[in-house]
Amino acid sequence: MHTRLLVLAMVVPALARGQAERAYSGVSVLYADPAKGGPVAQPGQVRWLGFEPGPESSRFFIQLTERVEPEVSQGGSSVTLRLPGVRLSTRNMRRPIVPRFFATPVRMVRAKNEAGGVVVRITLKQTGEAKVTTQDQGAYRLVILEFPLAEPDADGQPKPASPAPPPAQ
Repeated sequence: MHTRLLVLAMVVPALARGQAERAYSGVSVLYADPAKGGPVAQPGQVRWLGFEPGPESSRFFIQLTERVEPEVSQGGSSVTLRLPGVRLSTRNMRRPIVPRFFATPVRMVRAKNEAGGVVVRITLKQTGEAKVTTQDQGAYRLVILEFPLAEPDADGQPKPASPAPPPAQ
């Protein structure tokens, strides 16, 4: 009973200050620079996997503690990204990312540790390719995969795409 009162005592002042009324503004790729007193990351780790919808494309990004050059293979409705020499920093990163509530060509993203590094498999809703870029941010490297949205037809509606086969289990 004391625990419940403590939780309410913490939530009620926050509601009174209007903090519960803030709108979700999406994700932002930030980093903590260890040189400026931020947390020190272990070398050779994937620190963050993220998805960001946009008006013309959607992005999937991976934050690494090493300057790794990704190995990308694309074909049909799948993109496979290999990151040699790194490991997922937490078990939670093995959970799939399923952005079904957003207008995106991405159906699902799965990451897992394999011999020699991390493999990220991206299943698309239709045949397509990703634009892959890397960006250094302080002590981190960001790998960005950008997926353009379907071009609209003359009426402004997205063109129907040939559906991708269901992902292999």
